[in-house]
Amino acid sequence: MTLTEATCIYCSKAKPFTDEHVFPAGMGGDDHSYILRKLVCGDCNTNVFSPLEAQLMRNSPYALARLHQQPTSRVRGNKPGPPEFAHDRCEMVDKDGHVSEAQLVVGGKPMTLSQIQILDGQVKLVGNDDARITAFLAELPTLLGNTARVIVKIPTAEGAEFDVTEYAWDGHDYQEKGKTLSPKPPLGIWLDSLAGSKGQAIGWPRIYKRHHGQIVLRVMEPADAASFLSGTKRTLPTLAASPFPVARYVENPVIRVGMKADPQKIFRAMAKIGVNFACHEYGDQTVRSSAFDSIRGVIMNGGEGVPLADMTHVQAMFSVDKRLVHVVVLFPQPIEGGHSLAVLIRLYGGGIQMFLIAESVSLPSETTPVVFTVHYLENKIERLSFSSYVHYLTVQMRLAGTDAGDPKAPNA
Repeated sequence: MTLTEATCIYCSKAKPFTDEHVFPAGMGGDDHSYILRKLVCGDCNTNVFSPLEAQLMRNSPYALARLHQQPTSRVRGNKPGPPEFAHDRCEMVDKDGHVSEAQLVVGGKPMTLSQIQILDGQVKLVGNDDARITAFLAELPTLLGNTARVIVKIPTAEGAEFDVTEYAWDGHDYQEKGKTLSPKPPLGIWLDSLAGSKGQAIGWPRIYKRHHGQIVLRVMEPADAASFLSGTKRTLPTLAASPFPVARYVENPVIRVGMKADPQKIFRAMAKIGVNFACHEYGDQTVRSSAFDSIRGVIMNGGEGVPLADMTHVQAMFSVDKRLVHVVVLFPQPIEGGHSLAVLIRLYGGGIQMFLIAESVSLPSETTPVVFTVHYLENKIERLSFSSYVHYLTVQMRLAGTDAGDPKAPNA
């Protein structure tokens, strides 16, 4: 692979460049001093990196920590907004055992979603926000018209296709009309399973509106969809004319959360952070070298396995840093003919992960490890020597167990 200054440091192609945050902006990256300019193309930024960062920020164990510790993130247009957690399912169970669809929001608090639950002729309208309930009920007549479409997403090697079942209204019930496969989803209702991991029903069958718009139906079997949608359509006029449920505080609810995290994508996002910092620290000519071809290929296209090492043996030392920071360490080690280059990353005060980004790269002989602390509430990154950071940790360890601990940052 030949990389020149006119090409993207990742795909090696000469395409229009866009600014690339060294550390993701949505996780607190620096908007000023830590930007790669005229080094990363817009295609890589939009088509490769954005989905990887979304996986890391919204659908990973780090996403839960982000909800609890980072009250603001970035939304479309680079504007501040609340962080999001894209769980696969989230149910809230009250003291009476009643299950409701929920969404975890800032602070890790559960928010009840607007929903209709039906079981054995009993109908419940559930929700904690009149405006959201109104929007939910107003949307259903369009989806439950003379024709209703129920959609199932089917993953494929190329991405996904969509199994669409059409139902026709006969005046009292929906009757299945036919099935089609579509490359794009039509306007319709998304089907999901009511069953838990052991095959048991989790609460009543229900239809609900996700926090960002999709209408979802949860039933035990696809064959149950027609009956549930028929009952929903028949009860809509009554529900719309009835008083909305009174918002209530659920004390100590049980929250069941499921996510479909992709470890490979999470690693690729973290590896990209490591390469970005290497580019910022050592220059683009260093990361353009063939020493980075292997990790570059994994970031761009994926690979087998997730070459992360869990650094539990140094976790105790790093855990004394109680500040609200991410920590990234570039750790070069001299070898014959150059340096190996590893990256250590600690996000939201969690475990330390280490991975290799270059087996043999040419660096000055005096190159030493360097630490970057990402102050995610301030969108600021600080650089310091590894020795000064270790000194700071050592002092904090000595002060642990007393009231004299000083969380101030070490001097660079």
